[in-house]
Amino acid sequence: HGNRINNDRLIENGSTWTGVHADDVLLANDPWFRGMQIKYGPDGSVFVSDWHDFGECHDSDGSHRTSGRIYRIAYETPTPFAGDLRRKTNTELVRLQSHRNAWFGRRARRILQEREAAGVDLTEARRELQKLFANSTDEVIQLRAFWGLASCGQPATAKHLTHSNPHIRRWAIRLLVDPCSDDMSAPQGRQRVTGTIATMLTQAAANESHPKVRLAYAVALQRLHFRNRPGLAIALQRETDVLDPYIPLMTWYGMEPGISDLPPKDALEYAKRCRIPLLQQFIARRLAQPDVAGVSELIDAISDADSDKSAANFLTGLDAGLDGSQPRSQPANWPAAVTRCSTMSIPGIQSSVLRLSVLFGDQQAINSLRSTINDKTAATTKRESALSTLISMNAVSSESLFKLAVSDATLRTSALRALVGHNEGLDAADLTALCEVLKPSDRRLAVSVLVTRKSFAVALLNAVESGALQRDDVSPYALQQLQSFSEPEISTRVSKVWKASTAFDRAEELSRLTSLMTPDHLGTGSARAGRLVFQKNCARCHTLFGEGGSLAPDLTGSGRRKTDYVLHNLTDPSAQIDEAFRVTTLLTDDGRLLSGFIVRQNDNAITIHTQDAEVCLPMKRVDELIASEKSMMPDGMLRSLTDDQIRDLLVYLASEDQVALPDQ
Repeated sequence: HGNRINNDRLIENGSTWTGVHADDVLLANDPWFRGMQIKYGPDGSVFVSDWHDFGECHDSDGSHRTSGRIYRIAYETPTPFAGDLRRKTNTELVRLQSHRNAWFGRRARRILQEREAAGVDLTEARRELQKLFANSTDEVIQLRAFWGLASCGQPATAKHLTHSNPHIRRWAIRLLVDPCSDDMSAPQGRQRVTGTIATMLTQAAANESHPKVRLAYAVALQRLHFRNRPGLAIALQRETDVLDPYIPLMTWYGMEPGISDLPPKDALEYAKRCRIPLLQQFIARRLAQPDVAGVSELIDAISDADSDKSAANFLTGLDAGLDGSQPRSQPANWPAAVTRCSTMSIPGIQSSVLRLSVLFGDQQAINSLRSTINDKTAATTKRESALSTLISMNAVSSESLFKLAVSDATLRTSALRALVGHNEGLDAADLTALCEVLKPSDRRLAVSVLVTRKSFAVALLNAVESGALQRDDVSPYALQQLQSFSEPEISTRVSKVWKASTAFDRAEELSRLTSLMTPDHLGTGSARAGRLVFQKNCARCHTLFGEGGSLAPDLTGSGRRKTDYVLHNLTDPSAQIDEAFRVTTLLTDDGRLLSGFIVRQNDNAITIHTQDAEVCLPMKRVDELIASEKSMMPDGMLRSLTDDQIRDLLVYLASEDQVALPDQ
C-alpha cells in the first residue's frame, strides 16, 4: 500500500491482534506500483504481485489489464528448487512438516490430502504424523502435524480440545465444526453438528482459559442447532471478555437467530444467565422489536432484576429497541420499572427512563422537558438535551421547532437540524423569510430544510430568482437534492439558475487545475490556510488526522498526497464511489425527499444521515428508497473556492502531520 511493502508488528489484544505500523520493508521506485500479494517459494525467495496502475483503488475499467508484474526478492543468490514433491513417498511428505521453509510442509499436506481423496492408503503416514504430533516440543511443528492428520482424514477428538497448546485447541474446534452446517438445505457432505459434538464443545468451553480459543467457540455457535447454542454460549462467557473486540459480538451472532423464536420469558431467562452486558442489552433490544412483542415481559425483567447492572442492561436494550417508534400508551407495569431505576446512578440510565416515559406518553415527563427547553436561564447543554429527547421520541411539533428557530438563538441550530426531518404543516413563505435574516451558517441549515419538499423547493427557487436569496446560499449538497426532484417544473428552473455540470465541463476543469497546480505553484501555498479551507468545506463529512465527520471516507490513509488523484475526485466525485458511501434517496408518504446514508434500518424505523442532520422515521412513512449513482460529495464543490484556496487545500491534504490553524 502507498507504493511500498508495509510491515506491521502484531500486538495481542484479547481474542485478536492489533497491527502497529513498523518500518516499511521497501519503497518502490515506480509511482504505479500497487502491491497486491506476497508469497514465498521453495528457494526462500519472496514473490510480490504488482497490479501496476495509476489509481489507488485498482480501476476495474479494463484499461490496464496487461501491465501487471511479479517481482522476486531474494537474499544473495538462492538455489532454485527443481524437485517434484509428488514423487515423494507418504513418509517423506510427513518429514517435510519439519522443514524450516513452511512452503514444503504446506505443499506436502496438500499432496497428502489429494491422495486421501483418491483412496490411497495413508495408514503409515497417519502413524508418523501422530508420532510427530506427540513428540515435538515445537508448537509450530506440532500444529503442522495436526493439520497433516486432518489432511489424511484423521478427525479431531475431545482430547484435542484440552491440549496444552492453545493453537491446537483452537484448530480442533474448527476441524470439528467446519465440515458441518446447521442449514437443512446445505449440500450433501456438509452434515449438522451432532449433539455429542455440541456437548463435547460445551464441556470444554466451560474450562477454557485462552481468549483466542474462546473466540473459536463463539464462531462455532453458528454451526450448531439452535437448541444446542444456549449451553455453549453461556459456557464460554467470562467477565474478562466484556471489553473484548470480538467475543461478545460473535457470541451474539450465534445467539440472535434463535432468540426471536423463543417465548420472551425463556429468552429473558437466558439473558439473566449472561455475564456480558452487551449480550443482555442485545437480547432486550431484540425482544422490544414489533415482531417479537416482548415489551411487557422486558419491563417486568427490569423491575425484578437481581442487580442494578442487569436492570440497566435490560433498560438500555428496551430503549434501543424502541428507538424511532411512534408514541404509544404506557404499559401498566412501567411505573414499577421507573421506581426500580430511580435510585440507580449508572450513567445514562435516567436519560433512558426519561426518553421511554416520553414515548409512553407520560405527560409529567413531557411537561418537565418543555419547561427546561423554555427556561432560558438553564444551562445550554441541559436545554439541548431536553430538546433532543423530545425530538428523538417524536414528541415535539414542527411548529414548536420553527418558533425556536425564529426566537431562540441558543437552540436555533438544533431546531433547524430537527426541521430537516420534521417539518409537517410549515409554510414555505415563512421558511424562506427566516432564511433571509439568518447568519450564513444557520442559513445553510434552513436551505437544507427547504430542499426536502416540492412546495418548499418552489419557494426557494422564487427567493433565488427574485434576489431575496443568493445562488451561493444554496450549497452544492442542497443543489444536488434540488436536482433529485422529478418534477419538470423544478428541474427546468434549477437548470436555468445553475448550469448543470457535464462530463466535458468536469474534464475541462480538471485539465485546467492539473496544469495550474504544479509542484512550483503548490510550493507557494500554506498548509495552515488549507486546514481552514478544509474545516469550512470538507470536515463535516471527511476526517483527517483524527478530526472531522464520518459521512465520507477517512482521508488520513488515502492517496491525498497525489495532486492528480485528489483533483480528479474533487472535480468528478461520482466517477468512482465506494458502495459504503453511495447516496440513497428516501421518499415519504407525505412528499418529503431526503438524501444521505442509511445508518440503521429495521421493520420499525429507518435512520438516514444527511449532510446536516440525522433523521429517524417510522418505516410505515417510507414510500420508496432509491439507490443513487451519486456520491454524497456533490459536483461543483470547487466552485465556491478561489484557485489560491484550492492550492492551499491541496498543500494541507498532502501534509505528513496535523498543522496549526492560521493566526486570526
